[in-house]
Amino acid sequence: ATLVRTPAWANGGRGQNVPPASKSALAAFAVAVAKRYPWLHLWEIWNEPNLQSFLKPNSRLWIKV
Repeated sequence: ATLVRTPAWANGGRGQNVPPASKSALAAFAVAVAKRYPWLHLWEIWNEPNLQSFLKPNSRLWIKV
């Protein structure tokens, strides 16, 4: 499964391909989704983060787990 796109409330309404303003908000969402779908064991965070159509800006990946 892939966690992709950002809801407007998480990044100040800057667009779905802009990362969340807070790492903890993304982490909390990922935990909630994983608990909701416990049979899924492989997760991809964002899809093709090297393309700005998916993640903008794509020059830095700041999510550290």
